Amino acid sequence: MTIIDQIKTKLPARFSKGQGLLGPEFYGCFGTGTRPCIMRSPYRQSPTHYLVGPELALDDVKFQAASDRLAGKNKNVYRNEYGRKVFVCQTRTTAVKKFLALCVEAADRNNRMAKEHAAVKAAAAKGDVNAAAALIDY
Repeated sequence: MTIIDQIKTKLPARFSKGQGLLGPEFYGCFGTGTRPCIMRSPYRQSPTHYLVGPELALDDVKFQAASDRLAGKNKNVYRNEYGRKVFVCQTRTTAVKKFLALCVEAADRNNRMAKEHAAVKAAAAKGDVNAAAALIDY
């Protein structure tokens, strides 16, 4: 079962306000707030919309997105102070597609980095000093 299949089984049929789901963490990272996240707007006053993007970036822009929706501004992409994109989707279907695309991208990057890490570990085990120094990157 792939990571995308696992995520699809965890997706609820309907998100309640403020409910969300986190995607895969990046290779070698734990608790960094960069993994993909999907969330329904937590504010009761704002029209229903879904936010998709990195976990901490989503926290940074969710209030601004809700405020803009109330004011009649329909921005589809926000950036937090670090330049990370958060997408605002009107429907669950669109949000899930975007979320799964971000999860596939993260899973592909994780697989690629795992292979690179294994190759560097093997080279370091054979005595390559540069490879041993490169292990700190993982």
